[in-house]
Amino acid sequence: MLPKLFEVLVISLAIQNICGTSFHDKNPHKVSSSDSLITYYDPITGVILEGGKNDSIAAMIYQRSLCDFETDGFSCCVGVRFFGFNGPVCLNVNDIGLNEIRIELTANERSLLSHFTSASKRLCVPLPQFPFLQVCAKINLHYQEYHLKVCNGIGFRFFFFEPPSFYFPCVKIGNDGVHLGNFNVEQAQNQITSQSEQQTTEPEIYDEVNFEQQDLEVHDAPLSPAEEALIGQLKL
Repeated sequence: MLPKLFEVLVISLAIQNICGTSFHDKNPHKVSSSDSLITYYDPITGVILEGGKNDSIAAMIYQRSLCDFETDGFSCCVGVRFFGFNGPVCLNVNDIGLNEIRIELTANERSLLSHFTSASKRLCVPLPQFPFLQVCAKINLHYQEYHLKVCNGIGFRFFFFEPPSFYFPCVKIGNDGVHLGNFNVEQAQNQITSQSEQQTTEPEIYDEVNFEQQDLEVHDAPLSPAEEALIGQLKL
């Protein structure tokens, strides 16, 4: 299913790119001939990806061989050959800060689509039979430590009253693959565990006390006859 949807998207974008530009071929590798109308290949090695066999395009993306993760975003590219178009089609996602993420689709290093979206987005749609009741979908995007974390949830809103939402497992995509889980809870637990371990392993440190020189010399100073007589009176 995923390769078919991706094929429709690429075909439409390739037609748009062909109509607006002349023939371009930025593929540095020679791609083998194929009987298919559209051919996908690895833009680095030039190896053809057989999308009809075991969904290898989705498998290649899943195995991270077509994606490159950086500190502030990632890029996934696939080579496409379609009529007069031959070059890489890339999806770039960058965290530009200020709770905004930039999504850009390029073909042959030319921008076809660029969109800025909020890292936390909420969409509410009223129900046809109950106009005062709305169904709200929440999507949170967060890029940190070479990973894109996508969390979504669904809830209801009645006028100004909004009960707690139901959250689905988050998806984390990075160099180590695709994972599911509640990463916010895991991150908080790991932080608490690391703090407790740090407290138990660190040695106790006391404040340094500086004694005045006159306090150290008071025990060595000889007593006067009056002080000695006073001590004798106290002992009695």
